[in-house]
Amino acid sequence: MTPGGDTSTGADHYERVVEAASQLDPRVQSVTYPTVYGGSKRGILFRVGGERILVVPKWQAVGGTVDEKFPFVLESVAVAGFDRVFIVAGGGGAGGGAMRWLHQAAARYPHVSVLDSAEDFRGAIQRYQAYGDWS
Repeated sequence: MTPGGDTSTGADHYERVVEAASQLDPRVQSVTYPTVYGGSKRGILFRVGGERILVVPKWQAVGGTVDEKFPFVLESVAVAGFDRVFIVAGGGGAGGGAMRWLHQAAARYPHVSVLDSAEDFRGAIQRYQAYGDWS
C-alpha cells in the first residue's frame, strides 16, 4: 500500500455495509449461515417487509484466494434459506474474471445479488427506500 493511499480494511468494509443496512433495519445483527461443506460462515442479517436478508461482505485488497472462494460463497448462500442475499465485494483485489463469473453465476439465483462495493450496496438501499423494491 502506498503512503497516503486507501487504508480501508475488511473491518471498515463490514462496518460500511452494516451502516447501510441499518438505514432500513436498526436491528441489524451478525448471524451464521450454513455452508455447502457442513460448516458455517458469518454474515449480516436484517429484515425488511417480512423478508430475511443476508448480506455477505467479502474483502480482498490484493489478488488471490477470494477468487477461489466465490463459488463456495455463492453456492452456500444460494441454499441457506434467506429470502434475499447480497454478496458485497470490496477492496479491489478480486480479479475481473472472478467478478464477471460471480455476477453471471449469481444470475441463476433470483434472490441473490452481487454488488461491487459497499457504496453500491448503499445505493441499493437508497433505491429500495425510494421505490420499495430491489430491482
